Formats: sequence, structure tokens, C-alpha cells
Amino acid sequence: MFLSASSVMWAWAVRQRWVTLNPTKGVKKPQLGEYRRWPDQAFDDFMSSNIDKNSKLMVAMGLYTAQRLADIVNAKWSDIHFDDGVWTLVQSKTGKHVTVPLLPPLKILLKDSVDLDRSM
Repeated sequence: MFLSASSVMWAWAVRQRWVTLNPTKGVKKPQLGEYRRWPDQAFDDFMSSNIDKNSKLMVAMGLYTAQRLADIVNAKWSDIHFDDGVWTLVQSKTGKHVTVPLLPPLKILLKDSVDLDRSM
């Protein structure tokens, strides 16, 4: 976004004859938006590591729900509906009310975590 805005500004300045050169001309825009997926083995290694359970749960929620980190961090147990197999939330960025299915591996992790929280 910054590169595009700068390019427009510099092109305008060249047309106004304030400068003779657009320094952004020919600069390639970076590829944005796509991240490479973790290989299955990397995820399995992470989940079997000594990393704390909350970090594992957040990574699993990201993988299995594709929700934003802010929404995962702000998740409440009251928004997890085990009987219905869904997580209901209001997305922080869009304000949309969404219902996200709990895939079986995530449901197991969540259930284990909520049971642990209740026993403390």
C-alpha cells in the first residue's frame, strides 16, 4: 500500500516538475497476503513439544478455525458450545457475528483444556 501511494505521489511531483525522477518507478511490489502452510510434521512436532498448553491451543485454534489471532486470544469459554460443536464470536476486525465449527481434533483439545481449568 505504501509503495502504491508513494508512486502516485512521486509521479504527480514529476508532472508538476518539482522533481525530475520518480524513485519508485520500477520497484516491484512485494507479494503479500499468503503464508505457507506448516507441513503436517511441523505441526505434530510443535504439538508434542514442551511448549505450554495455552500456546498449543492457540496454534491449534488458528489452524483448525482460520480465525484471526486477536479473536483467538480473546476467545471465552462461554463462546465455545461443545454440544453444538461450534465457537460463536464477533470478529474484532469486521464486527461480524460468526459461527465456526469445531473440528474433532480441536474439540478434543478444547475439552481437555476446559476440564483442566475447572479442576484447578
